[in-house]
Amino acid sequence: MKSHEAIIIALMLGAAPTAAQQPGEATGTVSNYAAMSDAELKAEVDRLGDGWLGQCEVSEPLLAEFSTRPAGEGYRAGMLLARAVCADKQGAYRQAADAFAEYERDFDPSSFVGLGLYLDSRLDDAASALARLERFANTATDETAGALDVAGFQTAARLARKHGREDAFEDLSFRLFQSPLYASFSGDVKSGIAYRALKPAIRANNDALIDETLGQIRNPVSYPDLLALREYESAWPKIERRVGEHFTAITENYRHWAAARYDNASYDRERFSDAAQALYFDGRFEEATALARKWRERPGAFGNIQEGDAWALNIEAYALDALGRIDEADAVFDRLAELPADENPWVVNFVINRSSRLVGQTRFVEGLEAARLAREVAEVHGSTYARMLVARDHACALHGLDRGEEAETELAYLRENRVETVAVAAQALLCAGRRDEALAMLIDGLEEERTRSNVIGGLLPEEYDLFYTASILPQPRDLLATSAELRMAYQRWAREIPEEFEPAASRKRVPLDRTPRSAR
Repeated sequence: MKSHEAIIIALMLGAAPTAAQQPGEATGTVSNYAAMSDAELKAEVDRLGDGWLGQCEVSEPLLAEFSTRPAGEGYRAGMLLARAVCADKQGAYRQAADAFAEYERDFDPSSFVGLGLYLDSRLDDAASALARLERFANTATDETAGALDVAGFQTAARLARKHGREDAFEDLSFRLFQSPLYASFSGDVKSGIAYRALKPAIRANNDALIDETLGQIRNPVSYPDLLALREYESAWPKIERRVGEHFTAITENYRHWAAARYDNASYDRERFSDAAQALYFDGRFEEATALARKWRERPGAFGNIQEGDAWALNIEAYALDALGRIDEADAVFDRLAELPADENPWVVNFVINRSSRLVGQTRFVEGLEAARLAREVAEVHGSTYARMLVARDHACALHGLDRGEEAETELAYLRENRVETVAVAAQALLCAGRRDEALAMLIDGLEEERTRSNVIGGLLPEEYDLFYTASILPQPRDLLATSAELRMAYQRWAREIPEEFEPAASRKRVPLDRTPRSAR
């Protein structure tokens, strides 16, 4: 998710004067703040500077003392936010959530909804996430709508699915889709809300609302599931028209939309990454690479990198893979992996994508080393899902290196957390040669509502994976050809997508050499 720290830094800088500050000037040791005068405390607050969040041992007790005094009452909001963030850094998520709840109750129920949803995910609390979004829907304004970013929305969606609250989440999304607030959300959040609002629109048998939701679901990545899952069957003719033959209608629509938004605000890093992504989905791999390189080749680019820039570079690497330029793609991911995670917690996405790519190409020695780095970052900044990907990469690399006995703890973790993503756990079992266990896990996953869509996504042809680069690892889909029981279970809930919709972009990719590295 995006760094909630940046949001809170902005709030704190608004609370404390900065004209004479020297960042990092604070001593880094806890003083006897109770013995200080108001003027001394104020001076200490001012000295914290821009780097206050890296000084939790100072900022939280300092603000805690100063905010109890009449002269420092205006800092109580900042104190509560500092307490929440510092407790989070220590892994004390319940304490962090309690401090943030006090801030929401006494100061602002909607402006930092992303931080609240992040803490809900840390506590695995779907009920809190749904209640938080309900409050947000009732209290947010056009000015605060931007506080709900796509990462926070997707976090809530994952929690709802995991805990069997998906219907409630979809109904809430349906209300948000029809509310005046909807127009003020970012493009990605609009698309996410519309995606979850589609099923309620279908249940309501409202053709107009079905058309409206599909019109807002712009990202082509959403459509393979919509084309496969039988719960969308009554809307398949509309979905098929929206997608077009070989996905060309939806990818062209997304490319034109993303390009126009980027042209209107080229400084916006999320729009930059969307534009690169849209070119990639449309099979314009050279153009996607050129757009990302245009940014990367600027002097000092990496010194001011933002998450949107990094996503564009991730797309550049995948586009280079699609062009068969593997070594160049390596270099892009290696550069992303050099970014310090403490300063850029979102780098967790890219060190994981790097390790998954290397392992998927059966480059097991390099992949295992990359997976170790990914684990270091994911242990601090990653979700359970992120850690499952890391466990999968370790398991597959270790088995590929004939060190399968070292992978048992990885497989145990994946079994324990399978509800997060059955397809990833099953793939690791296939890497370990445990076909029957993987098969049983997939069949059970199809029978369980909260895991069904994830399993179906893992059983789709790889051509419908528009984002990730190709992999040589065994795939859950491979089992469909050898298990009548799995095919029957799959066909109950999904269909094989007609061949006419196979994405054109996938057909343009240079095929990955399927020969394992050890056999070349």
